[in-house]
Amino acid sequence: LNEGLAEQIERRSRDLGVSTRSERAALRANIETGSWIPLRSIAQSFGGLSDERARFAYLQSVVTVGYLESHTDVEARRRLLELLGDGLSVDQALHAVMGLDTDGLDAAVREEIRREFPDWTLPSAPADAP
Repeated sequence: LNEGLAEQIERRSRDLGVSTRSERAALRANIETGSWIPLRSIAQSFGGLSDERARFAYLQSVVTVGYLESHTDVEARRRLLELLGDGLSVDQALHAVMGLDTDGLDAAVREEIRREFPDWTLPSAPADAP
């Protein structure tokens, strides 16, 4: 949440959207190839991730914050941050505000990406040259 909010603020300061279509397409590929990083595993730290995996972790974080923003109103987001500030766990705060825990939020974000790219398939292996 912290990294996603920070990334979103940085993108907005440069007049960029939450993510580009090509970035979301790359996330769609990660979902299908098993490279998606579960939100729960990156919630605490991006430490230990390769540079490429860290880039995807940041992208997943900002897309997740974008999902939160598009599926809640300002009051719900204020309440989420307030509950976190009061010491509730992320799962508890998310459940109170959205009825989801971290895994549910992760699944919802993945499903939204899948809906955006419904016909995505793994690329075919190149044919052997004669």
